Amino acid sequence: MDEERGYVEHPGEVAADGCPGGWARCGFATSFSKYIRPRIEGGGHDDNPRIHKDTPAHVLDALTYFETQQALAEAEFQRQAR
Repeated sequence: MDEERGYVEHPGEVAADGCPGGWARCGFATSFSKYIRPRIEGGGHDDNPRIHKDTPAHVLDALTYFETQQALAEAEFQRQAR
């Protein structure tokens, strides 16, 4: 871990200065949350006016990853509920 910059060099490594859940509440996660599109019936997503042609590519990549993980989690929840 790079103590000065506060990040973990190896994915999955738990930071010595806090719990892994803290990464979900870090600055990037909270700044990204405004781009999350609400899920609608059928698994799709509603529009978000903050997403447009000038939205940075890294934000769109993060959004795609988030929505994919969200869909996988919902599918697993539905599978276990049967």
